[in-house]
This record gives sequence, structure tokens and C-alpha cells, in this order.
Amino acid sequence: MTFDNFTYLVYMAVFSWLPISILWVRYFKYLKGNFSTIFKAVAISFPVAMIWDIIAVYNKAWQYSPDRILNINIFFMPIEEFLLIGSSVFGIACITVLFYEYLTKRRIIKYNYDK
Repeated sequence: MTFDNFTYLVYMAVFSWLPISILWVRYFKYLKGNFSTIFKAVAISFPVAMIWDIIAVYNKAWQYSPDRILNINIFFMPIEEFLLIGSSVFGIACITVLFYEYLTKRRIIKYNYDK
């Protein structure tokens, strides 16, 4: 199924933004309390992922179909790719924080408060 130049954005909304939104609705209190941790993870991971992606796209490791994207490029990459990487990094950070909470709550791992 295609949505013309919005195809990449539609798939991103369904498979990235919707799941992240559901996580935030369901676990808002905990995620909000750990937002600084999530922000730090994104601040460190996003630039690394962007550099990696810019190099890969520049060297034609992959490409994007012009009829499926908005054709707004920044550093050889469509703007949708910036949104996807940002969403992915943010979503993975949220899931990691929630997974850590799950493991500490069930005493599978212990948090060291002495540090």
C-alpha cells in the first residue's frame, strides 16, 4: 500500500510514533520521572546514528524512492530519515528505561544506591 509522497511518513507514524505514544500513555508517570535519562540517551545516540546514516546514504549503501518521500533533503538524506532515527532512538530509550524498571521491580537486578 502506498500513500504517494507520504508513504514513508505514514509507515513511520504507524510503526514508530503510535507504539511510542501507547507506551507514553500507559507508563506516563514512570517515563516522565525518567525523562532526563531518556533525553541523555537520545542526546548521545542521535548524533552518532545520524553521522552513520549520512555516510551510508552518501556512499549509496541504500537509497529512498523519490515517489515515496517528501523530497526535502538535509545532508544527502530525506527529512523523513531524520525523523525516523530520532523516533527510533527515543523509542528504544523509553523501552530500555521501562525494561530496567521491570527488572528492578522483580528484583532480577538490584540498583546500587551507594554510587
